[in-house]
Amino acid sequence: MDLRNQKDNVAGNKKVAVLSEEFLKVQKKGSVLLDFSDFCPDKAVFLEAEKIANIKERIVESLTKEYYLDCKVKEIEVRDMILTYKFLRTISEILYVASKKCIDEENQETLLQEISLVEIEYFSKELARIHDFDLDYAKKLIDRFIFHEKNNREDDIFAQPLLKVSRTQVVISQALMDQVNLDRVIERQFIRYKQDVSAVGVAFEEKFLRCLTQGYQQGIADLKLKEVPNFQVNTNKVKYEAFDGKEIEFDVVSVLGDHLVLTELKAIMTSYDLNDLEERKKNIKKAVEQLQRRKESVKYDWDKFKNALSIEVPDEPYDEEHIILVVCTDSYDYTPLKKEDVFITDDSSYLKYFTNPYVDILITQQGKVEIKNVKTLWKHGKPKANEFKEYLMNPVSISPFTNTLKKEWIPLPVMDEKDYGIFLEEYVLMDDPIANAAKNVKKEGKATKKKKKIYPNDPCPCNSGKKYKYCCGK
Repeated sequence: MDLRNQKDNVAGNKKVAVLSEEFLKVQKKGSVLLDFSDFCPDKAVFLEAEKIANIKERIVESLTKEYYLDCKVKEIEVRDMILTYKFLRTISEILYVASKKCIDEENQETLLQEISLVEIEYFSKELARIHDFDLDYAKKLIDRFIFHEKNNREDDIFAQPLLKVSRTQVVISQALMDQVNLDRVIERQFIRYKQDVSAVGVAFEEKFLRCLTQGYQQGIADLKLKEVPNFQVNTNKVKYEAFDGKEIEFDVVSVLGDHLVLTELKAIMTSYDLNDLEERKKNIKKAVEQLQRRKESVKYDWDKFKNALSIEVPDEPYDEEHIILVVCTDSYDYTPLKKEDVFITDDSSYLKYFTNPYVDILITQQGKVEIKNVKTLWKHGKPKANEFKEYLMNPVSISPFTNTLKKEWIPLPVMDEKDYGIFLEEYVLMDDPIANAAKNVKKEGKATKKKKKIYPNDPCPCNSGKKYKYCCGK
């Protein structure tokens, strides 16, 4: 929970209320729609009112890849697009608050005052004034949020909420601005203008390796990172001419116990519809094929492979039973899947197993917050290959839902006796998985036995082989 959000909402809403009063004062009598043409809000007050959109900005920054946020797409800075959304969202909130004072429930015509017909030029000039943008640049920013009747490049009103009704005017409403999917707005810029995003893959790989090699935490409150037992991660670049005469390069190579883990990283765009989902599947298919080739290279190019690594491996190559293949994406669309012998997951689930193998809950009682550790993913005190494979098919983010889903077949009406019978496969949530998880936590808490006291010279329970005082007891 980000405590800044509540503070910003209170401060922003106070200023929105002030600005809505000023907005009403400049209205012309007899106008059906509320009009912005004479509204010129104080810059400092408006910037304070924009805090109402800070929560959405923070959510987007947490969900969107940093590379995208720091990019420029066809002369437009992505972070300036976020500022433009905050500006438009604030305008829509001022309109909404003002309209509530004008609407007469007995007169349906007054409901029209929840929307406004605004000159595009007005938005451009005010955006430029409020945020110190060049006017031509502000026009381009506003245009990115306009849904044009033609040439909208397959976008929709959840990415372009300003509805163009004439050459110079758009309709704005608080309802549409509130529903904007801002992370989609950003990613669609890269698709629409065919921006090269190869650098995002490099950034994804660097961040993934940094997290995987830094160690693990014993819960969200543990700030001390410890070395992951029974696990080694290669830090060298592994690239050479393979058995088939072509160059080969490995993304992530690690050793888990007596198993070799080959991981292919794929940075992909988020899928917002079925067409996007199918398009991204091509990336997954390619990654699976690459992993199969790398597995063959391990078999036929063992000496080249072994000598390129920074970690210790056996003199003889691993057999197929001791090689784990994983495609790891930065999207949740394909978690968990398995194609042939290749596991498909996301970076959050993958890293969770190695870097934070504990499940914690926050318990709030009488204004106090308690963090309770309720489960460990390492049943034997260290990561193990078979356990990791089981986890990949049922990660902690999925497991509460698996037992509450029921598959149902829904028949479609047959209009003619010659027609084929068609059934829809639907999955129905039969119970509340979050409530069930909370119940299980309580049961586990009651069943928990008193922990045996660990003395300084005892073996460390993490199975590192060291004494407790030299390991986790430091």
